[in-house]
Amino acid sequence: MSEPALRLLEDDGTPEEIARLREIIADLQRQVASLKRMLQAAFDEAKIKDDTIAKYHRENTGLKTRLIRQEKQDAQDEVVSAVFDFWQLMTVHPRAKLGAARTKAINGRIREGATPRDFFKAIVGAAYDSYVHPETGKRYDDLELICRNESNLEARIERFYLVPDVRQMVGDAGAIDAARALMDLERARRADA
Repeated sequence: MSEPALRLLEDDGTPEEIARLREIIADLQRQVASLKRMLQAAFDEAKIKDDTIAKYHRENTGLKTRLIRQEKQDAQDEVVSAVFDFWQLMTVHPRAKLGAARTKAINGRIREGATPRDFFKAIVGAAYDSYVHPETGKRYDDLELICRNESNLEARIERFYLVPDVRQMVGDAGAIDAARALMDLERARRADA
């Protein structure tokens, strides 16, 4: 039989191995506490970065939304301008101004789905067969009236089909370039779709 190993006791009477284990445990506890602090610092830093990323994402999303809205508005403004220029030439209103009422009427029809081709047809129809007051001789071919509502626009489009030679009529009005600009917008709209 072997004899039990001889153990040395420390001053407080605990075996040396237990004292060493206590030191190791205390050291491990210090390391765990240090790692917890480091992990908490890393977590806090990651949270700050996540918050920053979320903030920039919200800002980016907002900017994208505003950019898309602005691009649509620019495209819509281009259509409004082209429609007004074409109307001005076709109905011989050279001094007319593109005011708020005309812009609002055109934009209303655009929101309802009217295309540059629809405006082209409605303006040609209105220029060909506009109502003339019997007593005053005043022609009722204002752009705001043409675009005031969907039924007015449709009625002018129906008159377009009464025009015997659209090309000659547009050419006689000197509106070829304006018509091309309007139809280019129609082609661009179709290409985007």
